[in-house]
Amino acid sequence: MKVLVIGHGIAGASAAWFLERFGASVSIAAIPAMDSATQKAAGLVNPIVLKRMRKVWYAREAMQSLSFYSQVEQYFGLPVGSLLTPIDMFHRFSTVEELNDCTMLTSNESWTGDLGAISASDSDWKGLRAPVGGVHIKNIYVVNTIALLDTLRRWHEEAGRWVDVEVKPSDLLYEHEGLWEFRGVRFDAIVWANGIAVNEYPIWKNLPIRPNYGSWIEVERPSDISLEISECFHSKYFVLPRVSGTSRPVLHVGSTYNPSPIPDLKEERELLQNYLQSLRVDSASANLQVLRQIEGVRPTSADRRPIYGQHPHFSGAFIAGGLGSRGLLHAPVLAKKLVQYIIEGSCTIPDTANVRRFSRRLRDCTL
Repeated sequence: MKVLVIGHGIAGASAAWFLERFGASVSIAAIPAMDSATQKAAGLVNPIVLKRMRKVWYAREAMQSLSFYSQVEQYFGLPVGSLLTPIDMFHRFSTVEELNDCTMLTSNESWTGDLGAISASDSDWKGLRAPVGGVHIKNIYVVNTIALLDTLRRWHEEAGRWVDVEVKPSDLLYEHEGLWEFRGVRFDAIVWANGIAVNEYPIWKNLPIRPNYGSWIEVERPSDISLEISECFHSKYFVLPRVSGTSRPVLHVGSTYNPSPIPDLKEERELLQNYLQSLRVDSASANLQVLRQIEGVRPTSADRRPIYGQHPHFSGAFIAGGLGSRGLLHAPVLAKKLVQYIIEGSCTIPDTANVRRFSRRLRDCTL
C-alpha cells in the first residue's frame, strides 16, 4: 500500500513511523523550515489537568504508548532518555481548598501512581514561593522535539521517502475507488497531518479546527532559583530548566494559551517575565532578562478532542490533527490506531476522537 503523509509535526511524524513499521510504502511531503506546533513546543508531556486535578482524556492509553519515543531512540542507537526524559514536577497549590482536595486524592487508589509527596504550607521550593504548599506529580516527561523530528526527517530523506514541498489542494487529484494522485504518483491513501493548514483543502474545510496561539520565554536561570534539569515547577505556568547555547542553564517559562491571535508579543513577554519574578522568594532580586521568546500556533478542535480517522465521504482520505496542547501525549497512541485502520481496515479510534463525529459538517464538502 502506498500512503502519502502531508506534514511532519508530531502527528505526521508518528503516523509515518507506524506506516513504515507496518510495511506501507510511505512518502512524506513537508518543508522542514516551516514552523509547526511541535517545533515550537517546550516539550512537556503531562497526563493531568493540573488546574482541576483530573486525568487528561485518554491518558492511561496514551501513557502506555509513550514507548514510541524509546522505540525511536533504540532504533537509531540514541542514548536512553535523549528523546524522552522523565522529570519531577512540583505543582504549587493556589488555595487551601486545592490542598485539601489533593490530600483526599492521595488516598484514592486510581491516583497513587500519579501523586507523590505533599509539601507543607508556608514553604518554598527551590527558591520559588509556595505559601499554600504543593504536591509532586509523577509520570511527567520532556520530549526533545527538535531532535525527534530531525532524526526522523533524515531517516526518511536517506530512504528516499521525503518530498520537500508544501502540498497545495491543486496538487492532489482524486480518482475513482479512493485512489489519489500527487505529482504523477498514485497513492492508496493520504494522511493530512498539517495542522490548521488542513482547512485550506476543500474536503476538510468545514472541520472545526481552530488556531490556538501561545508563547513561552527563555531566561537565564538566576542563582536564587535552584531548579535542576530533571525538575519542573508549575503554578499558573510551567517553569522548566533547560540547557541552551553555550551550555548555560536557562529557564523556559510558559506557555500562554490564547484562542485569538496574540495582540502584543511584548505584553506576553512581560506577563511571563513578571510571573516568574513574582514567584521568587528573594523578591529584591534583579529583574529577569529574557533571552528569547518563542510563539506558535496549536491546531485545536472545537470540542478539545483530537481529530483522527477516515473522511466519511471520501475513501482513502485520512486525517491526524486537532491535538491542541497535548500532541506529544496523544499523537503516538492515535497514530498507531490510525495506521491499523489504514492497513488492516479495523478502526479502534475512540468515538470521541474520530473524525466521523463531524460527518454532517463534512457532508457538503467537495474537491
